[in-house]
Amino acid sequence: MKRCVVCSIAFLISSAISYADIYQIPLDVNGYYEFGDSILFNIDLGTQLTEVHDVRFNCSGDIAAIDAPGLFECTFLAGVTKWQSAYTDVISSPSFTPFACDNIPFISSNSATWDFLLDGEASGYMRLITNIAYIPEFPPERIYGNIYSTSLSINATPVPEPCTLLLLGLGGLVLVRKHRT
Repeated sequence: MKRCVVCSIAFLISSAISYADIYQIPLDVNGYYEFGDSILFNIDLGTQLTEVHDVRFNCSGDIAAIDAPGLFECTFLAGVTKWQSAYTDVISSPSFTPFACDNIPFISSNSATWDFLLDGEASGYMRLITNIAYIPEFPPERIYGNIYSTSLSINATPVPEPCTLLLLGLGGLVLVRKHRT
């Protein structure tokens, strides 16, 4: 009976140990943009997650903003919740000006969680916008940009695979048996 209890405890402890990984996901949104253009993206981590700790945005490119300052935003679509976009540098220059932004955090406007990412899949969009108010009938027209590289850094804990749990449990069982003899 004691052996069963010890084995059960060893298995539970080994299955409770899980480590966070950082997934670097390149986004397929590179290219030329004009003001208001948006490109949809889909991500698939290839695994399910137990917890998402943080998501960061990395982007490089250039912007030429003649009518108003320009910037790129990256937004996740998650059911009724829309994560507030991560923004690149704001550029206000008539010539193409390079930018590089690393580890920009995402912000939710209504204290939402990253639970929509637990299945390892999500979608969103990249868009070239301005940070000034304008009349919708007269948007700024001369804002252009190029994205050369974009990626997401997702800090999350993956769901342990059944084989991993089995091996950890067997390892605990061997240790308990070895300790008793």
